[in-house]
Amino acid sequence: MRYRVFGHTTVTGTTEVNADSPEDALIKAGYKLDSLVAYSGNGGMDKLLGVEGECDSVSADESIEWDDYEELGPDEGDDE
Repeated sequence: MRYRVFGHTTVTGTTEVNADSPEDALIKAGYKLDSLVAYSGNGGMDKLLGVEGECDSVSADESIEWDDYEELGPDEGDDE
């Protein structure tokens, strides 16, 4: 049987802002990068996370925890 397996991991977003204090920096970062809005690799099963700004980034920080699956049907050959 073939399965599509789903998992999750924590990702960290970073951005650069000019601010008068650390608190101001946190507020400005929230306005500048409040969500993931750009995606790369659309059309495939595996999507890469993207951002719009050149000083913004998203990176995975942990191993994937596999926690759900979907049954697809009969085997379709080698997994490699």
